[in-house]
Amino acid sequence: MVSTNADEASESPDTSVLEPPETVTPETAPRLRPARPNWSLQTLGPWLLVAGLMTAYLLISLARYYRFAPTSWDLGLFTEEIKQYAHFHAPIDDARAPGYEILGEHFSPIVALVGPFFLLFPTPVTVLVAQAFLFGLGAVPLVRYGAERIGAGAGYAIGVAYGLSFGLAEAVDADFHEIAFAVPVISFSMIALLRGRYRQAALWSLLLLFCKEDLGITVVLPIGIALILWGRTLLGAVVAAAGTAGSLLEIYWIIPALNATHQYEYWNKGGCADPTQPGGAKPITCLIGQSMQSAGGKMELVFLLLAITAFVALRSPLVLFAVPNLASRFITTNSTFWGTGWHYNAVLMPILFVAAADGIVRARSAGVLPPGAGTLRRWARGVSGAMGRNGAVATMAVAFALVPQFAYNQLFDPNTFTFDPRTQALSHAMSLVPDGVMVETTINMLAPLSARDDAFWVGNAAAPVPPEYVVFDQVVSGFSPPITDVPGFEQQRHPGAHYAIVYQDGFGIYVLHRTS
Repeated sequence: MVSTNADEASESPDTSVLEPPETVTPETAPRLRPARPNWSLQTLGPWLLVAGLMTAYLLISLARYYRFAPTSWDLGLFTEEIKQYAHFHAPIDDARAPGYEILGEHFSPIVALVGPFFLLFPTPVTVLVAQAFLFGLGAVPLVRYGAERIGAGAGYAIGVAYGLSFGLAEAVDADFHEIAFAVPVISFSMIALLRGRYRQAALWSLLLLFCKEDLGITVVLPIGIALILWGRTLLGAVVAAAGTAGSLLEIYWIIPALNATHQYEYWNKGGCADPTQPGGAKPITCLIGQSMQSAGGKMELVFLLLAITAFVALRSPLVLFAVPNLASRFITTNSTFWGTGWHYNAVLMPILFVAAADGIVRARSAGVLPPGAGTLRRWARGVSGAMGRNGAVATMAVAFALVPQFAYNQLFDPNTFTFDPRTQALSHAMSLVPDGVMVETTINMLAPLSARDDAFWVGNAAAPVPPEYVVFDQVVSGFSPPITDVPGFEQQRHPGAHYAIVYQDGFGIYVLHRTS
């Protein structure tokens, strides 16, 4: 039987796979269009929020900096430390004390990451911009997770509430601190935990060991415990052990080894005996007693911390991550550690708002109550349902309501952006000091002078070598009664040195130059 052409075609083997591939030349190669960047709102939105938050943070911190009105000496200390890292020097911080090894106070080598930027822009403004970026960065994983799990609007609402939270507002107003790095790290770590990316969560958390010495126990350890409870026993055990061992190593060995007095200075902030010294173990009864002091004020802080999330954080077990931090602060007798001011609440902001986002997800995914459920259980489910429906908007509403109560109220005060003739006189006085010299100064000029000179604070013990220049502001010197004879005061501080007045004005600002 004679086959048809179609039959032959179907029965003949396909030999094309055996043929060598056609040689591709530049002339015959297909032209591929370059991939276009994704400029969608979904991609850019979180970063636009970061830019907006940075603007608010910098308006506060830069206005304070250019008014020469620091809240403390901290910006000067960190500027000096970062300058040393930038030039690959040991972090000897003369602004803290002559010859002071700053890692002997707090173990936070992660701030060295600002060093390369400081080399390009050697000014305290670089340090403040870094902090503003880091605080804003903490919103990115929050917004992305919220947008995916509870809706774009709800995700941004939680991101805004986080960014406007009082813990970050007060930290911004307190100039700069090392916990700026911990805030986004905690946010990324906890969101990775919620996504089930457990190794990422572990790796992020371990970075906290380089942010501050207590975070290994107060944050890394709880993350490790959570990993264990969620079925990642080995990984969780490693993280928990690393967090605990890291903090203990830093507190009991590294910091005392670098400290001039060979102790961890912050043990004594609590009022009990220093456990790093012979016979100095802190008795449990002492710690419990201290934790109960001023209980009303401490409970007010707890209430406020939960209120900023509209209490939605209580719907998530992740809210328990805040307990170790609060416990470590409540056992002190120093009210600044458990108040609402300064930077002490900043690391709690990502914990609470990640817990709030998780709480909304849990509330929305709750199943139907079985028939015959009790009244209390029905009431609890009703509250949970309200959290799921309105929790994100409620957190943002609370954030805006609290804006006038904390540091953001400065944005609405014209005096925040008023730079008077005295400010100009301080700038002129500093311009008379050359770069790279030893200079002693009052606290309001410590940061800008630390960026370019070897600066010493006049409130410390005198440096072993008399400084070449002194820039002194009688108004903020901190001495009571105020110093009236500035040259005589400096010559008394530095016996054998003689100072001539280079600049003096009616504002009480002096510039002295050592003549011998």
